[in-house]
Amino acid sequence: MESCEIVYRISSDDRLDGVEAHELASIIYSLSDLVQETLDAAGNEGKLDVKVRPFQKGSFIAEFVFNYAPGAVSFFTSPEANALANAIEFLGFTGGAAVTLPKIIRTVRGKIGNAKGNGDGTYTYGDGAEAVTVNGKQHDIITSKEVAKSFKQISIGPIKKISKKVTVTVQSSEDYRAGRTTGDHFTEADISDIDTYEHVAKEGVPEE
Repeated sequence: MESCEIVYRISSDDRLDGVEAHELASIIYSLSDLVQETLDAAGNEGKLDVKVRPFQKGSFIAEFVFNYAPGAVSFFTSPEANALANAIEFLGFTGGAAVTLPKIIRTVRGKIGNAKGNGDGTYTYGDGAEAVTVNGKQHDIITSKEVAKSFKQISIGPIKKISKKVTVTVQSSEDYRAGRTTGDHFTEADISDIDTYEHVAKEGVPEE
């Protein structure tokens, strides 16, 4: 059994008067779905169990505990015992990874349909010095409609529906408790790119 713990936080320099219950529930379900869909898109067959710990004082903070019992298929080229950790890392939640889903979305401004197959099972997103090359499993995650839908909900959903001034941060629980700035964060500046990403993943063409 593999276990990972992450903290999901909605914060703002301005006072937050509250978050509607259905919106908060949607975020919680979407984060759970996102990790499951990432594992599925990479070909894993294990069972994911998700628990949400109570909110702490201050901003809206939730701690998610993911427990994953691996199946018979490995994730990327790592042993299947690392499937969950690799999924969380690729989603940009732990920091330090050279290639993450948020990095690719920002590099191509959401236009993932322009990826180039290299003929060796890898794909390149973007051009020039900022181009990012991923393997086939990562490509499948990036282009998954289900991943795109859930990723949009947990990253910019609160920014669009609660306030343009909030920041969404997702990071490991260990780093959060230690006061380390890791993982990815999302602001109003990400709205256009992530909207485009979801649209292209679902429709196959850039949004006009």
